[in-house]
Amino acid sequence: MAKVRPEERGAVAWSFTHFLLLLASWYAIRPVRDAMGIEGGIEHLPWMFTATFVATILAVPAFSALVARLPVRHVIPVAYHALAAGLVFFALAPRLDLDRVLLARCFYVWATVYSLFVVSAFWSLMSDAFTTEQGTRIFAAVAAGGSLGGLVGPLLAVILSGQGNGAPLLAAALLLEGCAACTNRLMRWSQQHGRGALAHHEREPVGGSVLGAPPPLLRNPYLLGIAGIVLFTTMTSSLLYLQQAQIVRDAFATSADRVSFFARMDLVVNATALVVQLLLTAPVIARLGLAFALAVVPLLTGAGFVMLATIPTLAVLVGVQALRRALHYGFERPAREILFTVAGREERYKTKSLVDTVVYRGGDAAGGWTHAAFAAMGAGAALLPLAAMPLVLAWLLTIPWLVRRHRRLAQDLPEGRTSWSVDVATSSSSP
Repeated sequence: MAKVRPEERGAVAWSFTHFLLLLASWYAIRPVRDAMGIEGGIEHLPWMFTATFVATILAVPAFSALVARLPVRHVIPVAYHALAAGLVFFALAPRLDLDRVLLARCFYVWATVYSLFVVSAFWSLMSDAFTTEQGTRIFAAVAAGGSLGGLVGPLLAVILSGQGNGAPLLAAALLLEGCAACTNRLMRWSQQHGRGALAHHEREPVGGSVLGAPPPLLRNPYLLGIAGIVLFTTMTSSLLYLQQAQIVRDAFATSADRVSFFARMDLVVNATALVVQLLLTAPVIARLGLAFALAVVPLLTGAGFVMLATIPTLAVLVGVQALRRALHYGFERPAREILFTVAGREERYKTKSLVDTVVYRGGDAAGGWTHAAFAAMGAGAALLPLAAMPLVLAWLLTIPWLVRRHRRLAQDLPEGRTSWSVDVATSSSSP
């Protein structure tokens, strides 16, 4: 279990609740999005991945503009209010007599961009509010709130789906408004206890230029390494996702059945992830280190592709996907967020957002077109490891270097500092 000190309990409680509501909102939406992806045509999914990538590129400057001009205490609540308004629009859109297939494709793209921005913004707030030492101890407990939300969200989707797709979307909008309230409470705690960068800068904009994220990313090997493991994660994930979509389309005849199936799978995944986070994440990271926590998912991914090559069935695919996602939420994602705790504030809000959105969706698009190319050549699941294994190998080779670099940056921090600026980080020699 995570070791939370008495003075940290308020912040951890609000962060836990925040992430619970946030992922409950997403998992209420996700089964609807996945069903709409199939309804929009599986053969069009690579195009929808590409459209999502383009939409993400357009959305990043808007988020960077907020970060550059507004105080941190306003940025995330404003973003949540805007996204909640978008959910209300899509909930009411069917009443406007729009083309159903076009609406399904637009919602798929919008919801996918939504999922990345809300999670990226949340973890940016966490890495700003807590130090590396705190993050190592308590991020697992915070992440467990997300896994609990991942149980609440699919249940909401199952309960409300009988009333139409709009009902889960309206529920998700209300949950986002609760997230904004939790952000405000965390800000108050930071002011009172003087923890993290928020205590000193929460009334100030992060600053920098609106398009300030790409240059720090391109000239910082450490940030490029993090971007690399994100790219490998999403490319392999999209290969599995497209295989899943084909099997689910053939196994279930109606959209309602597919929504129910995706919701049930999310329940299994998030229940497993919750157990992992509550019982294993903190002690595993503390005893076995960041390298092990980061390497679990690529090792499983490689083994999963080998299994799919020999037994390409729904049961095997669901098992691989469920275990992979559970370990991602339980180990890989919390460990990756710890890597960002030694970055500067502008990198945590802008460069991190770029990595978590544009790089992430770029990996989706690349994986989607890789799958499409294999399908065009008549290659089935048996040949997917040919595309996946080089990615898995590069992924595993990047992790030890990143962990050594993180350790060096954390040890070399001047007394009283919680993070490096980008100039300091890039000037450090490689270990």
